[in-house]
Amino acid sequence: MRKGKKYITLMKTSVQQTIAYRSNFFISIMVTALLFISSFFLWKSVFASKNMVSDYTWESMRAYLLVAFICNTLLSWYSESSISRKILDGSVAMDLTKPFDFYFARLAETIGSSLFEALVILIVSISLVLGLNIPLPGHISTWCFFLISVVLALIIKFEIVYLFSMFVFTTTSYMGIQWSRAAITNLLSGGLIPLTFFPEGFSNVLNQLPFSYIVSIPASIFLNQAELSTIPGVFLKEIIWVVTLFALGKLSFAVNIRKITINGG
Repeated sequence: MRKGKKYITLMKTSVQQTIAYRSNFFISIMVTALLFISSFFLWKSVFASKNMVSDYTWESMRAYLLVAFICNTLLSWYSESSISRKILDGSVAMDLTKPFDFYFARLAETIGSSLFEALVILIVSISLVLGLNIPLPGHISTWCFFLISVVLALIIKFEIVYLFSMFVFTTTSYMGIQWSRAAITNLLSGGLIPLTFFPEGFSNVLNQLPFSYIVSIPASIFLNQAELSTIPGVFLKEIIWVVTLFALGKLSFAVNIRKITINGG
């Protein structure tokens, strides 16, 4: 119970820090918004000469781009870099003396910052829906499943970020790692183009990886491409990935922190 209160305190502190340093987040959301706008007009030009591209109409593509924007913006660069900075500047050693788990402390901070980020994303998303006439789901069940998928997507994205952050233990910079992580995630999650645009065999492989749950799966639910009867099974697979990535993250941290301890760091 006491540990739970400590993590809640970390969440509150993270919200306050995100608001205090909100310029970092707004820069991040502006970059993502520019990516959305460029993708929007690119696909608009494609659909100007075609009614359908790989099972997507211009209407459904606009909705897909909205979901990609939402999922890509949650967990900003500020949240991601805070984990790497703790490792790079050595403050991770101080965290080990505190009465909480390093992984769960970072997760609590990420959730806290995401609460503020979600509010801003909601306002921007409503503006995009109204300004660009983006269609929305009409059933409450679709919205419920979509919101669950977004929450799980945030957790999986955090775990992937956490795993990539472990590479900072062996380097003197984290920007290259962050850019590499972002490029890989955007490509394999469907953040750049829908996974169905890839060759079928490759697309099937990508759909089994954890990256697909960040954008592709939430988008398929939002667009009613996934049958409601199959969604619980999809969530079960996603939870299995959450547990697997959690175990890999804990193992990676234990190995890297042990090296530092042995070397006297």
